[in-house]
Amino acid sequence: MSAGMAVPAMGQSTVGTAVEALEAGIGDAPLSAIDWLDDLPVEEALEGGITAPIEAPVTTTGLPPAITSTELSATEGRAIGLLAPGVSGLPETLWSGANGTAVIEAIRMLPDRLLPAQQELRLRVLLAQTTSPTGVDTETFLQERAVALARTGRVAEAQALLAQLEALRADAFADFAAFGLLTEADDEVCARADQLVPDDVSFDLRVFCLARGGDWSAAAVLVQTAAVLGDIPAEDALLLAQFLDPEIADAALPTGPLTNPSPLAFRMREAIGTPVTTVDLPLPYAVADLRPQVAWKAQLDAAERLASAGAIPPNQLLGLYTLRVPAASGGVWDRAAAVQALDGALGQNDTAAIEDAAANATALLAPMGLDVALAEMFAEDLLDHADGAAAQRLIALSGQYEAISGSASASDLSRALALGDTSALAAPADPKRNALHAGFITPPQPYAGTALGLDILTAMADIEAARQGDITRLSDALMTLRGMGLEDLARRTALQMLLLT
Repeated sequence: MSAGMAVPAMGQSTVGTAVEALEAGIGDAPLSAIDWLDDLPVEEALEGGITAPIEAPVTTTGLPPAITSTELSATEGRAIGLLAPGVSGLPETLWSGANGTAVIEAIRMLPDRLLPAQQELRLRVLLAQTTSPTGVDTETFLQERAVALARTGRVAEAQALLAQLEALRADAFADFAAFGLLTEADDEVCARADQLVPDDVSFDLRVFCLARGGDWSAAAVLVQTAAVLGDIPAEDALLLAQFLDPEIADAALPTGPLTNPSPLAFRMREAIGTPVTTVDLPLPYAVADLRPQVAWKAQLDAAERLASAGAIPPNQLLGLYTLRVPAASGGVWDRAAAVQALDGALGQNDTAAIEDAAANATALLAPMGLDVALAEMFAEDLLDHADGAAAQRLIALSGQYEAISGSASASDLSRALALGDTSALAAPADPKRNALHAGFITPPQPYAGTALGLDILTAMADIEAARQGDITRLSDALMTLRGMGLEDLARRTALQMLLLT
């Protein structure tokens, strides 16, 4: 796939269902496809005419954002994205004042794994309805955004972005097809393929779509002819032949491990009864194991991988953890049992048992990078039932973080960061704590820059550098986010930096 993307994946959702989930309930019901959308901000005008987000999640009309397909020639200069400004909290001119090459490079340079609060910000930025930056056309920029989403498992959203364009170049269509095959949106993929000249569609996809359309004979002839002429590798010809009819080829496919199959090969292997295990595949493929027909342990393993990357909501992982009684002990079984124990303790309203269960669950899930997921599962229930250190740490890592401000179990710095004001504390000697302290010691200056989107990406890169040990730009990055109106996100980032790194 293009732009150096690792192979993406999702589960059974299609572009249509992804967009419907994004649109659903903007008036009365919460959005569920992207779990943080319940807390999305609206715009606030800052000095100099720049708009930036604040915290109250409302819209001005109560109507869902318009998601439409548009002719490529008609998109230049228009805002494209899944989240309208009133939902994303980001202006359509997010990328104005920035060079397109610099923006694309900044998007590519961000690692797939970020602090959870920063993962949310990246998702918001990539889905926002915006015009393209200077020097890059709409399709190229949309493709870059889609690829960045797909790398972290958000393939349904990635395909929905590209689906907004009715006309796609061959390379963008290749990404669209890959996303669609991994979200099982075969009809949309093949319908688009029919609109292109054959040379713009890969040979195996042409065969696949012929079969999908019921023309199995034409597909078989195409494969046999290409195999005789040596136009495709023998292994590819064999896979296609067995996909069309197991009797066409009596040879067996190679049984060695496949480390990076194409999305179409992945689908066809599954169709002919020789599925590829997702354990050793890139992270996005794990979504295939979330389907209900997959064994519970495989579902749990996949959900843990995806939740640690922010690719699925914590409640989805909670639902799998509590699906049934663990079948054994060790590894994922112990983590499931620990989550069930915490859930049970909360139901009994036993403060001591809650604290013990919270400490045990944290000890088991933290090494998997699931601290924040665990926090979001239980923080609201913990508010009225526990004041121990383990319980308060989970609350501090959740969206309920302000509740720790009066807790004796939380550190002075944690309580100050939760309130967004460290001015009453002496500057810590530890460099990281000192940088966090400095980021909240004074009220932020309103953002006055001219390249809002690029400055957000720069702040994200600075925070990621701090997570890796270089804290020299951390305080300025936090102040920048606060000045843009992202106070809540800055506080959650600071608390996660303090407690997770």
